[in-house]
Parts: sequence; C-alpha cells; structure tokens
Amino acid sequence: MEIFEHAILINHFLLVIESLLLTKFSIGKKKNLFFIISFIQLYFFLSFRGASVGTDTHIYIIFFNEIRAGGHPGIELGNYFLFKMIGMISDNPYIVIYLYAATTLVIVFYCLHSMSDDFEFSIILFEADMFYLLMFNIMRQGLALSITLLSAKRMIERKWLQSIVLIIIATLFHSSSIFFLIIWILSKLQIKYTPKKFYATLLLSVVAIVLGEKITLSIMHSFSLYLNYLNTSYLRQGNWLHPLMFLLMFIFCAYYFFMSNDDSESINTLMWMMAIGLILYFASISVRQVLRLVYFYSISVTVLLPKCINDFQSFTIKKQWRLLVIILVSIYLIIIINRNGQGGMNSYKFNWQ
Repeated sequence: MEIFEHAILINHFLLVIESLLLTKFSIGKKKNLFFIISFIQLYFFLSFRGASVGTDTHIYIIFFNEIRAGGHPGIELGNYFLFKMIGMISDNPYIVIYLYAATTLVIVFYCLHSMSDDFEFSIILFEADMFYLLMFNIMRQGLALSITLLSAKRMIERKWLQSIVLIIIATLFHSSSIFFLIIWILSKLQIKYTPKKFYATLLLSVVAIVLGEKITLSIMHSFSLYLNYLNTSYLRQGNWLHPLMFLLMFIFCAYYFFMSNDDSESINTLMWMMAIGLILYFASISVRQVLRLVYFYSISVTVLLPKCINDFQSFTIKKQWRLLVIILVSIYLIIIINRNGQGGMNSYKFNWQ
C-alpha cells in the first residue's frame, strides 16, 4: 500500500507538528513561517488530488468538459461562467480545481489570520474539523463557504453593504449561501445572544432531531437545484458524531461568553453562527443533506474556540486546553476518514497517478 493513500492523515499530523514547533508562543518570524508552510501544504493536497478523491471531483471534470463543448449543466451562474472562461483558455479540467482551491484557501487564510487570536490553532481546527475535507468533496460550497466567512468578518466590522454583497456573490457559487442572510439580519439588528437564547438553542436542537426531515423536504422542494437530491443518499440519516462533537465546543464557548460578559460585536455574531450551526447539526441526524447548510455557520468555531482558550490567564492552562482539543479533533478526523470511505479520502491519489 502506497504511503500517499493516507496522505490526508499524514497532512494533518504534519500540520500539528508544525503548529507545535512554529507556535505563536514562539518569538521571531516563526508565526509567518507557519502561515506560508501550512498554506502551501494544504493547497498542495487540495489542488493536486485525483478525480477519485472526494465525492464530486469527477463530476466537476464532467461539468467542465460539458460546458467547454457548449452545454449548460445545472450549476449556479458563477460556477458556469468561471468554468466557461477557463475552458476558453485551456482544455485541462484540473485548472478548475487549482483555481477553486487557491481562491478558497486564500480567503480562509486571510479571514482566520485577521479574526483569530491564535491563527495556528484556528488552522488546525479548520483542517481537522470537516471544513478542509468539505473542500475536497463539494468544491462549489467550499468556495461559497470562504466568501460567507469573509462576509461575517465584514459584519463584525459593521460594513453592512460589503457583507451583503459578499453573500450575494457566494450565492452565485452555491445557492444555499442565501440562508446566511439570517446572520446578517441578526447582526444588523444587534440582537444579543443571551442565556435564554442558549437554552432555546438546546431545545430547538432536540426539536430538529424530530422534525428535521419534514422541514428539510419542504425547503428542498422550494429550490429546483436540489430536487435531484430527493432520491439520493443525501436524504439518508446522518450520524451523532458530528453534532455531539460540535455540542461540546458550543457549550464550552457559550460558558466563556456568558462568564466573561464580553458583549463585543464579534463574539455575539460568532455565537449566533454557532447556535444556528448546532440546530442544523442535530437536524442532520434525520437528513444528511442538512450538512450542506451547517458549515456556513459552524466554521465560526475556528475563530471563537481559540479566542475562548486564549483568554485564560494561565499560560499552562492555555497550552493544556489547546493540546486537549488538538488530540480530540485528531481522533475525530481519523474516525471520519476511515468510516465508510468518506468520499475516497482514505485512499488519496494525486492527479498524475
């Protein structure tokens, strides 16, 4: 068995080692060095993957060839025109993957570098807690996700016009991005996330388990692009691992939020994102397709959790919690990759193999 068949796990543990050696707790230029090395590393595996890696990679190659031949597959306009322009320059379908990977990671790295109190820790969470894997499997949403994260950053900066324009742009690449308007409205109206809303979130999460399928089917019937999912495996039940893992992180962050009395716009927006993400995560137990929405909100954990841990007064406690979370997400990643193949991620191949 070739070593690269386990490239995703090798990639993860290399990243962890690099983050420990080039941590923000070090001095000098090590932090910038980690930024460069981690970006190149994550981009390398994401962009040079073979068509068999990820559930949708081969489909995008088919889309590219179809669009180049004059066809019009059922994808959003942003994707169509981007595929069309690339097809006018080259007949190599992998250029699409290179471009999407570069654009997505540039935006994510920019956002996490400017929003997080612990960039290295945020990158570990981004890579290990499903978000990086998502970009192997559903490339369009990966790009849209990065754009909505940038929109959240603009909301925190109270740049409302820029943030809503970014949501519109994200919708051109994945129509489900439109639901991120919920965060824009909550942030614009300055609705505070309170302890009562925390308990309401937990209650709605339980309700979502029971009514998730019914609500999801109603929404999917309203969006023509998703009607083709009604008879596919995306409607089968999800699992408990994802929501329970996120629930632990949510409770930890909520406890910090209420105990610290931090009422800043950034924390409030991120807490709303985590709350909605939690409800959707539990809804995904009934219908796996809901996971398509979860990640727009749950990615907030890559900023909020490091902030909570970084605010501990004791340097030793900070390091202990940081290490504990890294161990947990590493175990989580191993389970996810090896469970049912996970879109070919447990058998990585480069596009030249």
